[in-house]
Amino acid sequence: HMGTVGFQAMSYDRYAKTTNPGAFGSTFIGVGIAMKTNDYANARPDLFGTDLQSFMKRAAKGLSRITMFGEELPNAENRVELATDKDQFGMPLGRLIHSYSDDAVALWTANFETGVKIEIANLWVAGPGIFASAGAPNPTFTIFALSQRGAEKLASSWGSVAG
Repeated sequence: HMGTVGFQAMSYDRYAKTTNPGAFGSTFIGVGIAMKTNDYANARPDLFGTDLQSFMKRAAKGLSRITMFGEELPNAENRVELATDKDQFGMPLGRLIHSYSDDAVALWTANFETGVKIEIANLWVAGPGIFASAGAPNPTFTIFALSQRGAEKLASSWGSVAG
């Protein structure tokens, strides 16, 4: 019931810089996320007893994820600048200047094509997994908003999702 946290399988198979034809950069692949029994139970607070037990058995067989971290090489043109707009305290706001190199786009495309080859029925993607690049801790509130929107959509169609 305590569970663990983290990936169950990690792959460095594509960690070499030239693994993907036409793309320079490495990829780290993580598969699966550990779930604790109470995580399944909390997903359906409306269920109890044998209904909850049946749901948990089904959910435990189908809840996982695959994450691919693609390398993006440093680019001197990518930066944060101060904008002329200010916040409510008079502090200048930041403006993000960013573009992807051909290698970063090719690496993302190769990772995407690998993901498409994996057939996962009823797949939902939420949180920072839908970002085009790794954002570290900075886009926290955007992650919250995207996760909430995904959770609301999932909840509104739960009957077709949970069967």
